Amino acid sequence: MNSLAKRSLHTVWPLVMRLSRHRKPCVIGLHNPRPENLDAILRTLSDFGCFVPYERMADELLTGKTPPPGFVVTFDDGYAENMDLLEVLANHRCQAMFFVSTATLDRPNPLWFMNTPDPERLKARLRQLPYHAFLSEIEESGLTKRAPNRDRFGLTTAELRTIRSHGHGIGIHTHNHVFLSSLSPADVEEEIQTCSKLLRDALASNDLPLHVAYPDGNHDAQVVQTMLSLGALTAVTTNPGSLAEARLNPLALPRVMLDDDEYPGYAAFKTGSIYKRMKRQHI
Repeated sequence: MNSLAKRSLHTVWPLVMRLSRHRKPCVIGLHNPRPENLDAILRTLSDFGCFVPYERMADELLTGKTPPPGFVVTFDDGYAENMDLLEVLANHRCQAMFFVSTATLDRPNPLWFMNTPDPERLKARLRQLPYHAFLSEIEESGLTKRAPNRDRFGLTTAELRTIRSHGHGIGIHTHNHVFLSSLSPADVEEEIQTCSKLLRDALASNDLPLHVAYPDGNHDAQVVQTMLSLGALTAVTTNPGSLAEARLNPLALPRVMLDDDEYPGYAAFKTGSIYKRMKRQHI
């Protein structure tokens, strides 16, 4: 197990359960887990609380109420493999929110980080580039070129509609999965509006509340102000925490990322010391 997975197991899971123990609602972030891995994660979470739909959480928050305790499950990027998760979510009666980056919608091309062996190093290199320099770089370097070993990376219009028909939410994750804090307000607006329009067209509906997930959690005060001017209702970060925190900004909501694809599975985790300690503390 790599060091990132170990950090996730030993720090993130106790945080999630601590929030649950104090009856605090918590947003969970995932990307592209295998179905069996998602099943194990949801089984573990369900030992400590119920699943709350994102839009119910948002409605409570925006009307000045504390959202109900439990776990709000979200997925970022819009991977084609997310379709394999619908049965698992249904089995756990979990209505999730899928935040989609639309550059891959109905296209065979990947997002710029999806087909590289070291996405974190790539992100560090591209993070500071101005918007149009960033777009030129990912185009010229072939990062969004169709991969010969895969038909596609992202979802199709039909699959988006299927996800929504299962009772899940669809949210904004920008068009190109860009680092928003390096963009001008006009460029942030272009990314959000492009994504929103493509999703509304795909769903054949203008009824798409503006809920946003910042790519890699990247945002600053100017980005938040731009979200406000665009009429965004909520936006989630990657900063861990609870939705019951005082003076919470709906456009900078905390979220606990559980991207640990080496999660040992429900049975193994349940017999381990971390789970036993959390269960003992929770009770």
